[in-house]
Amino acid sequence: ATHTPDELHVYLVDLGGRNFRSLEGFPHVGTVIYADEEAYEERLQRLLGKLDRLADDRSLLLAEANANNLWEYNARHPDEALPAVLVMIDNFADLYENYEMLVESAIMPLVRRSLALGISFVVSANIPNNMPSKLYALFGERITFKQGNTDRLLDIVGRGAMEIDDIPGRGYIRMGKAPLLFQAALPVGLFDDNGRTATTEADDLAAIGEQMRRRLQAGDIEWQHRPDRIDIL
Repeated sequence: ATHTPDELHVYLVDLGGRNFRSLEGFPHVGTVIYADEEAYEERLQRLLGKLDRLADDRSLLLAEANANNLWEYNARHPDEALPAVLVMIDNFADLYENYEMLVESAIMPLVRRSLALGISFVVSANIPNNMPSKLYALFGERITFKQGNTDRLLDIVGRGAMEIDDIPGRGYIRMGKAPLLFQAALPVGLFDDNGRTATTEADDLAAIGEQMRRRLQAGDIEWQHRPDRIDIL
């Protein structure tokens, strides 16, 4: 809501049951890939290939500009600023279980080298064992909600985490090496005067995406960098 597509591109790999369909209409979103679609494997390979080429191009660009990271480059070259790229993988366990070699040979190297290049990865999993330990260690920022095993909280956010009360949205985030208790809230979803749901989260998100597209199409906001679609050949 606060960034134009010139500033942010998003690519989603939805392996948890088409939970992100409401985000397809956002102008920032290049593609949403679903595990149950016929061309899932091909589109996933093409996405990773695109990200690998993008990382190579940005590495060369930053080196030539003597910039340590994308943010430093954009500050020096505001007229040639490049968008941050967010790659989100929901239900990483499914990917690791079915494509272990792809995770270790393609995704892990990308995660390791991409952060300074403005390419960030967000993954969701039920437990830390759902991903390789070397990959898990690369994620410095970790968020967890209530866990059935308190020891698992320690594995995720570090020493000092205690059992979380059974309150929706209550969780821990690791700040530095220490756990910080937080309370999350849904950004959308309206209720009537009786506390009943008036609109669903998915409907609200779809409406926000439609409003964004209308403003861009009307020329209210200037933008140049459209996120690439990831189609099949």
